[in-house]
Amino acid sequence: MENLFWMHFILGPFFLVIAFLFKAFPPKSINYLYGYRTTRSMKSDAAWHAANKLSANLMVGVGFATCLAQGIFYATGIGFAAYVGWSSGVLVVLLLATIPAVEAHLKKNFDEQGNPISK
Repeated sequence: MENLFWMHFILGPFFLVIAFLFKAFPPKSINYLYGYRTTRSMKSDAAWHAANKLSANLMVGVGFATCLAQGIFYATGIGFAAYVGWSSGVLVVLLLATIPAVEAHLKKNFDEQGNPISK
C-alpha cells in the first residue's frame, strides 16, 4: 500500500511537468494528435494558437493547485483512500474547468469562422 501512496503522490508533480512541456513546446499547427482540440479552437491558426497558449497556462495552474491539494490532504492524515479520492478529484475538476474557460476566451475574441474580433 505504501508503494501505491508514493506512486499517487507524484501525480501532481508529473502533471505539472507535462503542463510545462506543453507550454514550452506548443503545437505549431492545427493537428488531430496534440494540443487543445475543439471545434472552436481548430477554426483558424490564430484561434488554435490562442487556445493552446491559454490552456497551457491554465494547466500549469492546475498542476500547482493539485500539488498544493495533495500536500494539504497528506498533512491532514485522512488515510490513503480518501487522499487518493480527494486529490484525484481536485485534478479532474480543475482540469475539466479549463475547457469552459478556454472556450469562453475563444468565443469572446474570435468570430464563428475563427477570425480575431477587432476591439
